[in-house]
Amino acid sequence: MKVFSAAPDVKALETQLADVKKEKEAAVTAQEFEKAAEMRDEERRIEKEINDKKKAAKENSDAKLVVTDEDIASVVAQWTGIPVSKSHRKNLNHYYT
Repeated sequence: MKVFSAAPDVKALETQLADVKKEKEAAVTAQEFEKAAEMRDEERRIEKEINDKKKAAKENSDAKLVVTDEDIASVVAQWTGIPVSKSHRKNLNHYYT
């Protein structure tokens, strides 16, 4: 089963965003409001860049989410602890037919 995940550059931007937010909070605490305003603008720019990259990655993704019977069997086995692999299903079919 394939799942959309953020690109490494998006993760780097998210880290940068967290740093900018901390710097902005420190500037507000120190009453450096001009610096805080600059950090706010930088925060908005990074957030926009993150959203744009995520949107572009999602639109350009050629892979569709495909769930196979093996994916379902794997989840059932994980949840119940009962193995439901292909070989086990063949054995079950043998007993029931």
